[in-house]
Amino acid sequence: MRGHYRPYYEKVLLAIAGCLLALFTLACFALPAQAQRSLLLRDSVVCPQAPAFLARANAITALDGTHTIAYTNLICGLVADGVWPKFDVLMVFATQSSGVSLLNLTNATYSATSTATFTTDRGWFDSGVFGSILTNFNPIAAVGPQFTQNSAHISFWNLLNATSTVEALGDSNHSVNNIFPKFSDNNLYVRVNDAVATGGFAVGDPRGVVLENRSSSTARQSYLNGVSVGTYGASTSTAPNAISFEALSNTGAASSNSGAAISIGGNLSPTDVTNFYNRLRTYMTAVGVP
Repeated sequence: MRGHYRPYYEKVLLAIAGCLLALFTLACFALPAQAQRSLLLRDSVVCPQAPAFLARANAITALDGTHTIAYTNLICGLVADGVWPKFDVLMVFATQSSGVSLLNLTNATYSATSTATFTTDRGWFDSGVFGSILTNFNPIAAVGPQFTQNSAHISFWNLLNATSTVEALGDSNHSVNNIFPKFSDNNLYVRVNDAVATGGFAVGDPRGVVLENRSSSTARQSYLNGVSVGTYGASTSTAPNAISFEALSNTGAASSNSGAAISIGGNLSPTDVTNFYNRLRTYMTAVGVP
């Protein structure tokens, strides 16, 4: 008799298991957004710096799981690499909302303002009508900045393979510090605490991270996507201007510049540059930036 009823009991047990699974699934979907993000982060290594930024970001826009994990991996990866403390400013424009894009990841001191055009998960565009991003970071007025005369870097994630005679990033006095990803002669031009303009480097496609670094009073290094494109061995430094940095356009002129991220800070070693690019590339891939 018992053998006769076994299939019946097995069906009952399977039905009960199915109901429990359905209830668990419904309960998961009913969780608040913050709880769902916590579940999504269960496999991520979370450092204190990530929740600090995410709290500021979520106060503006409730970040989805993709962006929460991407930010966490970016921030905690840079912390693990030892690069994080070397930034004064790190802004990721390619994100979920314009408000979040103007936050400084490293601290709440410098938040930007923009007159440019924002596209979700791409960044800011100066579409030929003079749009700019004012970072509000002034290296002279800043307290204990990483960016100093003989130890400094600036970077700009360039989205387009297009020429422009307007700086993509620089001080608002458009001298001493600037980045031209692709000038009208198809060369990349960069300066960081430079007394005079210096020569450029030929680039085919300038999309990605253009980074200029100063490691001493007489040494500068130029990088594109973590790879060296040239060095300056006798480029005497000068003090930075007492004026804020600006992105996309800082000359009052319209441009075709477009950016997904910027950074300003102290000297980065070649290893730092590679690690920074790789972490940022991973983030950009996660949110869909080519």
